[in-house]
Amino acid sequence: MMDRKAFEHLAELNRNVEGAFAILEKLAEYPELRDEDFVVRQAYLREQVANVNITVLNALGESEQKLMLNANRERVAFEKKIRDPDDCYLEVMTREEERREQGLPPMIGILPGRNEAAREGDS
Repeated sequence: MMDRKAFEHLAELNRNVEGAFAILEKLAEYPELRDEDFVVRQAYLREQVANVNITVLNALGESEQKLMLNANRERVAFEKKIRDPDDCYLEVMTREEERREQGLPPMIGILPGRNEAAREGDS
């Protein structure tokens, strides 16, 4: 994975390239270099720098997505570890209360015959 220094290196590269372009502008003041070919070469250089920027930023984005995915997996594993398995019943009770307040019918109930089976298991 790329580290955060990569972004700093890219920023430094761009600062240095801007300095190079400032020098090219000074060179372009010479009559011998005031031709289209010199201007086109500067545009070509700018295009290549932009390509490098896009490549590095895309790689950084992919690296950050991998870090985010790993962090998400860690968080989910932690939440699963600390979650009480019986919390689902509390969530169902809360949702049923919300439905009742909205005037909606309940979504759960006791299936016929299940209540007797549960009582027999308790005996």
